[in-house]
Amino acid sequence: MGSQTFTSMTGGGHGSQETPMQRMRRQLREAQARAARIRAGTLTPDTPNYTPTTPSFPSDTMAGANQAIVSTQTGTDPVYSTMGTSTPVGTPAMGGTTPGDVSQTGDAWDGFASRYAPNAENAGMLFNNPQVIGMDVLDDAGRRSDTALGKQVDQMSQYGPDLAMLMLGAEGGMQDAYTDDQAFNMIADMVEQGITPGGRTPDQGALINNILGADLDANGMGSPLAALLQNGMPTDQVANTVGFLKSALGATSGNQDLTKARIALALNAGDKYLQSRSRGTEGTSKQFNQYLAAMDKSR
Repeated sequence: MGSQTFTSMTGGGHGSQETPMQRMRRQLREAQARAARIRAGTLTPDTPNYTPTTPSFPSDTMAGANQAIVSTQTGTDPVYSTMGTSTPVGTPAMGGTTPGDVSQTGDAWDGFASRYAPNAENAGMLFNNPQVIGMDVLDDAGRRSDTALGKQVDQMSQYGPDLAMLMLGAEGGMQDAYTDDQAFNMIADMVEQGITPGGRTPDQGALINNILGADLDANGMGSPLAALLQNGMPTDQVANTVGFLKSALGATSGNQDLTKARIALALNAGDKYLQSRSRGTEGTSKQFNQYLAAMDKSR
């Protein structure tokens, strides 16, 4: 098809063809000339011939149908506050008209994490570099990070994101999963306990039980940890399960020989699992973490 043209009625008695670019330039010239006339006082601006209207939002019937989805803007006020009464999504729960008001974005980060800027980019940096949290713990304690203790904290912090998933991600679901600041507070607490004589260590048995016991329901729904362990190809399941086991054992035990032996058992089970999946024999109906749990109990 050829280029689109429009008929201009600004010329003589008959229309002349103009291209979209010519039409845009003509309209710009007309607008500039009109503005000049208004400034010179030779033309009165038109009075707007419309009345602003309030946007329509879901009816009460629709609000009732969405009662199962009760999301919050500040952590307290639901979008659909009462049955049969709809509150439009996006309506500020508090204020909302003051410049800089962020009440619609949810609760502020609290605890140790309140020192950090609560944006996704910054959160991603902290998850990828959890030693930053460890350094801040040392700073708060008046200890230097460029010491042997600093190296210990650096290593300890590296397990933080995985342990957050194992501790906090073993519960909840899509709507009530743990938040970034909860993870950062947990990592900071783990480091603080780890450098304090008489402090607590994560429960190794509980961590391993969370790995082996994670399971999705018949509809494929479950905790974030279960979704991470049981989705993906068999090789992904083996890699994720063994990876979390390494973090659970590495963060809770300094016995390197025992840790290596337990990981070797998990890797051997992984090989047998992949073999059974490739042949369509035993274990085909199980996800790897369940398969590993069954093998461990069958000894």
